[in-house]
Amino acid sequence: MTNKINKNNNLIIAYFPSAEAAKEAAQKLKQWDKKQEDIKLGGIGIITLDKKGNLETHKVGERGTSSGAKWGVALGAVAGIFSGGIGLVGGVVAGAAVGAVGGALFHKSLGMEDEDKTRLETHLQNGGAALAVMVDEYEAGPTKAELANLDGKVEHYAVSDATVAHLEDEHSVEEVE
Repeated sequence: MTNKINKNNNLIIAYFPSAEAAKEAAQKLKQWDKKQEDIKLGGIGIITLDKKGNLETHKVGERGTSSGAKWGVALGAVAGIFSGGIGLVGGVVAGAAVGAVGGALFHKSLGMEDEDKTRLETHLQNGGAALAVMVDEYEAGPTKAELANLDGKVEHYAVSDATVAHLEDEHSVEEVE
């Protein structure tokens, strides 16, 4: 494996028609990742809405690894634009709060336009799910291609180093069994 710095400062969002389809794609993506020599993905998470319309986030991957902060960035960045920066709701997340940073900061600092946020909200409200993956810049192309092969509709956002650092430093991820 090449000696590359693992910044994981690119957010790939893949839209799937259901939570089950997103879970299946996430498992296949993890298997694909393990087979790659030069690609080691950061955090992977699934975002859905529950029956009451509350945001749910689900971590995909091993517990207790150093990728916890990256997972928090992946889900925190996406969830933050919906929660207005108050915190993540439901799922296996307690903590991982995105604090006083407003939702607008998240989608602006991710390079998302208002239309991107609206598209994601509409997709979730219509019963779809989003798979969020943090990757390095050199991993973005192959990861997007793999998610497209898994029938995801893929979008890519470059996250500023400052935003990643802020989320990692200020907002720890606590997993609840």
